Formats: sequence, structure tokens, C-alpha cells
Amino acid sequence: MKTKGGSNIVSAIHNLAIVKLHFTSFINEHKASSGARMFSTCNSRIDWIYEQMQCHPFLDQSVRDAIKSEWQSDVFLPDEIEAKIRLLSPTQREALETVLDDILEGKETTIHVVDANNVTKIK
Repeated sequence: MKTKGGSNIVSAIHNLAIVKLHFTSFINEHKASSGARMFSTCNSRIDWIYEQMQCHPFLDQSVRDAIKSEWQSDVFLPDEIEAKIRLLSPTQREALETVLDDILEGKETTIHVVDANNVTKIK
């Protein structure tokens, strides 16, 4: 999936998955509350949105595959990665951007991590 529109759709699914996790957490902590009943209904609607997007013929199969993959992923991981990226120097961020561009273009990428004790090769 290389389209900006597809990326926006996957981002929306990502945010819906986060909302669902927060609602589920609230439901588990306050089982008998009116909020739990309301958020349970909201979660059902979120599930409906996801299911509709999974089978809508308007969306390319690559977008539907990306939606499914995002829905099943650890939705908090991108935030953790972003926090780590902020710790990098500008030069390190530029190098990482180049690597990410290569990966997204489907190029075979090899990364060598060098520290004082050894070299680790990551493909």
C-alpha cells in the first residue's frame, strides 16, 4: 500500500483500535457502571466500522490487508518508536529515514549495529 489515502485509512483504524482498548479498560475496571454499558455499545460500533472496512469493495485489497494487519498489531508500538526517535540526533534521524524509505520501497536492507564490543548484523 503506497497511497496517501490508504495511509490515512490505516491511521484511522489505528486510532479506533486505541480507543477500543481504552474503552475496554474502562469497562473492565467499572463493570456495573452506566459508562461500561455505554462504552460497550461504542466498542460494538467500532467493531462494525472495522468489519465494514474489511469487506468494502471501494478499498483495494492492499488497503484491506493493511487495515487487518494494523487492527491485529500492538497499536501502542508506533508511539514507543516515536518517543525513541525523538532521542536521536538530527543526523541519526536522517539515517533512519533513509533506511525506512528503502524498506518501504521494498529494497533489501542490511543494518550493521556497531558498539565497542561487537558488530551485529540485522537484515
